[in-house]
Amino acid sequence: MRVTDIAVKNWRFTLVMFIGVLALGASSLLSMPRGEDPPFHAPYYTIVAVYPGTSAEDMEKLVVKPIEKRLQNLDRLKRIRTTTLDGLAVFGVEYDYGVNIDDKFQEVTREINGVRGELPAEMAALTVQKASSSDVKIYQWAIVSETESYRALKDQADRLKDGLQAIKDLKSVDEWAFPGEQVNVTLQLSRMAAGMSART
Repeated sequence: MRVTDIAVKNWRFTLVMFIGVLALGASSLLSMPRGEDPPFHAPYYTIVAVYPGTSAEDMEKLVVKPIEKRLQNLDRLKRIRTTTLDGLAVFGVEYDYGVNIDDKFQEVTREINGVRGELPAEMAALTVQKASSSDVKIYQWAIVSETESYRALKDQADRLKDGLQAIKDLKSVDEWAFPGEQVNVTLQLSRMAAGMSART
């Protein structure tokens, strides 16, 4: 006896089974997690180097070449794409698919830590980031002024960051390109000599 014959003769049982499968499918469809940008894991890493006040040519010579030289011999490396601007260099490091994502991230981080000694000590930032599908929507703002002081720009950036962090839908808010403050002391030897002679 064929299956179709059994299904036709026991049509009530067949109908119940069909409705059960249909209900199970509808339930799965409604409860299945969905996202506009579903997560994926790609063997792609971004290195960001920030060196404020440096021209693109100096960034190429002082920062880009040492880092590229350090990375170019990594195993299963597919390509390195570099964008160099004034005070900023961004490296896109791509491996062949099929590698272990976490192991390669550790490898790139280790190489960057190893090359730090060859880079200028005045660099403001040197970071390594994993590619994440949740980071596809990124907004960048630049606060620029020809008259305001560094402190005023930093305070304005802090206020903007605090306001953005209050938005629950944002994943993270970061500040870049703020160099550490320095205090320069200049000795006026002539006045010091005059003071010393006045005491004697």
